[in-house]
Amino acid sequence: MRALAALLLLIGSCSSALATIKVCNEFEHPIHVAIAYETSSGWVSESWLTVKANACETDTKHTDLTSFYYRGETDAVGSKKWTWGKGQLLSYKDGSFKFQNADTKGKGARLEEYSGPDSFKLPTTTVTLTFVADLRVSFFTPNENPAPSEGTKGTNP
Repeated sequence: MRALAALLLLIGSCSSALATIKVCNEFEHPIHVAIAYETSSGWVSESWLTVKANACETDTKHTDLTSFYYRGETDAVGSKKWTWGKGQLLSYKDGSFKFQNADTKGKGARLEEYSGPDSFKLPTTTVTLTFVADLRVSFFTPNENPAPSEGTKGTNP
């Protein structure tokens, strides 16, 4: 009986440490967001969470991160395509991907800029990354920040 109680306590304490990344899109077009993070064995980058205009989506893949980088982009609209990313060069490609050692060019990949790191302390339950209409990105952590902070500004190459 004590073993079962200890196991339930352990499970409960682990689940409370999980964090969720919510991505909101206040931009006028759908956006696609890739997430990258550093592990003890190197960098990992993963594809795309798609968020419709004026909507939010929860990233269900990365519930154990406390620090991450992101790259956002839109589909081409006419001759324009908007991207968000500044700083860290990491592997990415169109379509589905997951690259280990993402700080080197993966097979079929390009090295592109990711912004970050956006970091937070557990037990934050939800952090929100918002792509704003004027091409800014804000990062909000409810347990740490009284108001959203301004992040990087996107570009229209």
